[in-house]
Amino acid sequence: MLTDVGNNMLNEERRRAILDMMQHDGRVLVADLAQQFQTSQVTIRKDLEILHVRGLVHRTHGGALPMRQGALEDPTLREKEKQHPIEKVGEELRAMMSWLPADKKKVETAKKEQPKAVNA
Repeated sequence: MLTDVGNNMLNEERRRAILDMMQHDGRVLVADLAQQFQTSQVTIRKDLEILHVRGLVHRTHGGALPMRQGALEDPTLREKEKQHPIEKVGEELRAMMSWLPADKKKVETAKKEQPKAVNA
């Protein structure tokens, strides 16, 4: 483990050290990291968010966990909407139009029963 790590560390060095600590301990906590690296909790939260965006950690309240296959990698609904907007719209339209087949028959029947315009 790192000890007496000062505030003179480069951001990327700190993030790599966070990943090393996570690999060793199985998790990291914001308060512990801030104390370890002698920096603010805000800085650590930013580091964890950057690592999360890179897909290297799973951000949790108060800390982070290593990324694992399965549920932790499941994107949020907003992320899914950004990834597959066309499919999402298609699903929504299908759900909204699920009533269409029965009503379509009514519309077609109504069209057939309408008098046709006579050309003069």
